[in-house]
Amino acid sequence: MPESSTALTWRPLTSDDAAALADLLNAAEVEDKTDENYDEEDARDELENPHLDLAGASLGAFDGDVMVGYVSAQYKPLATEVHRVFVDGTVRPSHRRRGIGTRLLRTGIAGAKDLHAKHHPALKLVVDVQKGEHIPGAQALFAAEGLSPVRYFQHMQHPLGTAIPEASVPAGLRFEAWSEENDEDFRLIRNESFQDHWAPTR
Repeated sequence: MPESSTALTWRPLTSDDAAALADLLNAAEVEDKTDENYDEEDARDELENPHLDLAGASLGAFDGDVMVGYVSAQYKPLATEVHRVFVDGTVRPSHRRRGIGTRLLRTGIAGAKDLHAKHHPALKLVVDVQKGEHIPGAQALFAAEGLSPVRYFQHMQHPLGTAIPEASVPAGLRFEAWSEENDEDFRLIRNESFQDHWAPTR
């Protein structure tokens, strides 16, 4: 029978956990196929993000010296109308289905609320968790904690060395390069195209 999550050591993350975090993320990648691989420097960069509050809004689960799960919350220094706090984390595949993810996610959501109250309390809070729908158990975990999918992203690939078929330009349209004369048109079209995107327009 799987050991209880209470048998683990739980504590906030620090930048000294970079090697352990990289090991955890690489172990999860083998199972989850995220196409992201980390070394210690990459993980340290993640942990030293100035918009994280490791002491107040992160949590790591350790089985001895091995990190078996983590969560962190990242606030936005600038926000208008909506303050989107990103909650990220994972559980080592060998330690899933033990309640670790539930505890981590709840901690991440609580941390997001605390960061929101500190930085943008007058705005609407959105807790943003992004995980591939193919990851076992992720969707059920999110649903159990009151989160629901609102947007999907697709990663597209094209084989190297294979030609992309030519396509005709639809009637009435033409290609036009940017210039100082049409700069404002480019800006307006860009903003219209991304008006419902989570990145800000300008």
